[in-house]
Amino acid sequence: MLETLKNAFKIKDVRRRIYYVVLMLVIVRIGSQLPIPGVDRDFFKQLFANQSNDAFNFFNAFTGGSFETMSIFALSITPYITSSIIIQLLTIAIPKLEEMQRDGEEGRKKMTAITRYVTIALALFQSVTMAIGFGNRGWLTNMNFTSVVVAVATLTAGSAMLMWIGEQITEKGVGNGISIVLMINIVSRIPSDLVTLFDKFVKGKTIARGGLSVIIIAAIIILVVVMVLILNGAERRIPVQYSKKMVRRTPGGSHGRCGRIARGLRAATRSRKAPRRPGCRRASRPRRR
Repeated sequence: MLETLKNAFKIKDVRRRIYYVVLMLVIVRIGSQLPIPGVDRDFFKQLFANQSNDAFNFFNAFTGGSFETMSIFALSITPYITSSIIIQLLTIAIPKLEEMQRDGEEGRKKMTAITRYVTIALALFQSVTMAIGFGNRGWLTNMNFTSVVVAVATLTAGSAMLMWIGEQITEKGVGNGISIVLMINIVSRIPSDLVTLFDKFVKGKTIARGGLSVIIIAAIIILVVVMVLILNGAERRIPVQYSKKMVRRTPGGSHGRCGRIARGLRAATRSRKAPRRPGCRRASRPRRR
């Protein structure tokens, strides 16, 4: 792996793309520390401390802690993910979207534009809901029209900027920009999560119980990582039979040559089930008289 990275930095174009991705990720982490004007940043910290439900903690992990500290990226990239899911589901119900999806590159651009508009609408809706729902409970330092507009505009603009950063990483970086933004948010929470696990299972325990807890936690983490790598690298090999060109008619006939298409397991499970076909047969040789 280290040799691969070393060889990648030797190529100018790859090196430039990696530096661009790092720059965008630095901007994401800096934006995760900038507070929203007119918002009490300790409001959600106290709310998180009083909540026993893990739903808030799960969402906070996706935002990289931005939701707890109420930074400009508090909504994170979740509106874009929700928008993409909605558009994908609507392509099944709306024939116009299905035709647009089949139009190649031009249709893909139209679908991307629609996804962006839906993302802005969802971010605006979530921002207004948060401003109205939590504003009277102390989230806004001064509950007035100006404070609500500033908070809504900041949250919406932050979500739109993350969407733009993800698309720029996809085009000018190494690809999968949205996934990379999510990854850096989740990875940034690992140190605090490890501290939480230490305080809960190791701190104040005896050496034997603390050591056993560390071994169990490490084993679970390694097992999860291994299973994810296995599922991500798994593939389904689909048998394919190619037609063979007949130069001259031979007794007994001839079948096409056989091959297999390796397809990722995740993509194979998402596709529609095709009718089961018989496997490839070996080409029959003509009998000699």
